[in-house]
Amino acid sequence: MLAPDPKRFGPRLRPPLRPNITPLLPSFSAGSPLRSIPGMPVTLRDVAQRAGYSVTTVSRALNGFSDVNEETRRHIQAVARELGYIPNLSARQLQTRRSQALGFVIPTPPERLNEPFFTEFLSAVGVEAARHGYDLLISARAPDTHELETYRRLVQGGRVDGMVLVRGRRHDPRVDLLRRLDVPFVLFGRTDDDADYAWIDVDGTAGVRLATGHLLALGHTRIAYVSGPAHYSFVLRRQQGYEEALRAARRAVEPQRIIAVEHMTEREGYQAGRMLLAQAERPTAIVAVTDLVAYGVMRAVHNAGGRVGRDVAMVGFDGLASSAYSTPPLSTVFQPIAEIGHRVVEILLTLVTARPSSWPQILISPTLVVRESSTGHPENENGEI
Repeated sequence: MLAPDPKRFGPRLRPPLRPNITPLLPSFSAGSPLRSIPGMPVTLRDVAQRAGYSVTTVSRALNGFSDVNEETRRHIQAVARELGYIPNLSARQLQTRRSQALGFVIPTPPERLNEPFFTEFLSAVGVEAARHGYDLLISARAPDTHELETYRRLVQGGRVDGMVLVRGRRHDPRVDLLRRLDVPFVLFGRTDDDADYAWIDVDGTAGVRLATGHLLALGHTRIAYVSGPAHYSFVLRRQQGYEEALRAARRAVEPQRIIAVEHMTEREGYQAGRMLLAQAERPTAIVAVTDLVAYGVMRAVHNAGGRVGRDVAMVGFDGLASSAYSTPPLSTVFQPIAEIGHRVVEILLTLVTARPSSWPQILISPTLVVRESSTGHPENENGEI
C-alpha cells in the first residue's frame, strides 16, 4: 500500500496532546464551615452545618413543626436568611403531598377586578398566605354555568391545598362541590344552610339596623334602601336589618322605597339614585347595600343639584378605605375587611394541616362610622362630628 503523498494530501497530523488538567474545586479542612460553590443554590445541609444542627432538625424548624423550640427555630431561620436559602418546592411537595398554594376565584367578571372590596380583601389574603409560606393562585369567574369548572381544575388538578370563598349565596354550588370533594375551604359570608363548613361573616342585619336607626334618630321618615341581587345571602340579611329597624320604629316598609340592582356597581347605584329622586315624595335619606353603590347614589344627588348630608342623608356598608375621602365623607357600616382576610387564611391553613373535627364559624358585630354624608356636619381633625 502506497503512503499518501504529502504534497497532495498535506502533512500527516499527529494526535493532539491531552493536557493534564486538575479541576479547581474549593478545598475544605476538617471542621471548617461548609461554603457553597458560588452560583450553586444553598442546600438544607449547608444551613444545618452553619447552624450546628442536624438536617432533620433544620428541616422541621423551617417547616413549622411544633417539636422544635422557638429559640432554635429563630436561630435556624436567621441562618437560612443569611445564607439565602430557598426551599426546594418540588421536594417539599413530594414530602408533604401539598402544593403550598391556596386558591381564590373572585366571583366577578375580570373587568371588575378593581372593585375596592375585592382589592382590599385580596391584599390581606395574599399577605397572610405569604407569611405562612404559601402562594395564592387567583382567578376571576363570574357566577355562571362554567364557574364550577374553574374550581374543579384547581382542586382536582392538585394545584391548591384549599380554597378561599367570598360573597356566599343562599344556595351556593361552590360550597356543595368543595364539601363533596372533601377540599378545605373557608367562606367569607354564609349560605342559608351554614352548618358543616367553616365561615366568617359580619352581621349584616345588625349593621343595616344600626344605619337605619341612625337615620330615624336624625328625624328622617322617608328612608329608602338600595339593595342587591336576592341570590346573595348577605343582600337579604342586610335588607332584613332595614325592614326590622323601620318596623321597630312603627314605620311602614314601603316597596317603592326599595330598589334592587343586579351587580352592585357604582353605575347601578347612580341609576337607582336617579329613580328614587324622581319619585313624587323623594326620600330624605338612603341606605345602600355597599359603599360602592352608595358612591353612585351620591353622584345622582349631586347631579340633581342636591347636597348629600343636608338634602339627602346617605349611609353605605363595607367601611372601604375610600369612604373617608368621598365628597362628602361617607357614613358607613364598617366591617374589618383586612382583618377578616387574615383570619380566613389562618382558619384555612388550620383545616389544611390539621383537619379538625369542628368547623370554625365566626360572626362579627359591625360598627357604624358616622360622617358628614348622613349628618350634614363636617368632621373635626379627630374624625368626630
